[in-house]
Amino acid sequence: MVSAKKNILVIGSNSFLASCLISKLKTSANIIGVYNQATNLHQPDVSYVNIIDIDKLEDKFELVYLISAYIPQGNKWDNGKLYDVNVGLTEKVAEKFKSAHLVLASSVSVYGESDTIINEESPSQNANQYGLSKLWAEAIVKQHPSFAINRISSMYGIQMKTSTFLPLIIKNALLKGKITLMGDGARRQNYINVDDVAESLIKSGERSFNRIFLSVSENSHSNAEIAAIIKKYLPDTIIEHQGTDNSLSYLYDSELTRKVLGWNCKIETEAGIKQLIEWIRKES
Repeated sequence: MVSAKKNILVIGSNSFLASCLISKLKTSANIIGVYNQATNLHQPDVSYVNIIDIDKLEDKFELVYLISAYIPQGNKWDNGKLYDVNVGLTEKVAEKFKSAHLVLASSVSVYGESDTIINEESPSQNANQYGLSKLWAEAIVKQHPSFAINRISSMYGIQMKTSTFLPLIIKNALLKGKITLMGDGARRQNYINVDDVAESLIKSGERSFNRIFLSVSENSHSNAEIAAIIKKYLPDTIIEHQGTDNSLSYLYDSELTRKVLGWNCKIETEAGIKQLIEWIRKES
């Protein structure tokens, strides 16, 4: 006997993470995507509704993925939007879809500043407004009968916005033949490919118990290491250093998440960066 397909709701369907997630789920589930304005990453064989019509949806979904987030760029902060999207929408979704297993795409920004190895139970210290908004969203989701919270580190991949460090230095290497690093490039960051994040969300959606997971890769890389990988595929690139970099490095221990979910990252950083270079080259 063929089992019935699950009904799955993906809120924030036009993000590159949601698009990747939907691609993986759509052949085995009935998917409805919820979007705000943009629709350029929508797929022709999936149903979508605008966020203004979310109240018309019934509480009939086994799984609800909450991907929507307002992530400020640089020093531009809209605190009203930060609350409305990251907190208010979360509250609305948690209240409306009580029958679903609710999976929240959160962020390692909730940890704030830390000079120690971070795990699932590490405390929040001096988090910025964005981190606090995601921490607030998590507190709401924890009141839901069935939930999973996935804290994601620096996610990258095809279709990502190109305004963050990794795509920016790739663009500079492609267009200017140069990468400029602050200080000696020793600062370490944890990068994870969108495909691996989507797999972690799927795994956490399959679990019935309530807990927090770390959607991070096993290794963090220094800025200098990332620049060297880019130079390997764009050998004419000049790497230069200027000023100092007092930013903290971030290291994670996700052993518990990997054990509980039976999940590991499959895309090595170098392979993922090579893929990203090829995509940005085509788009530039």
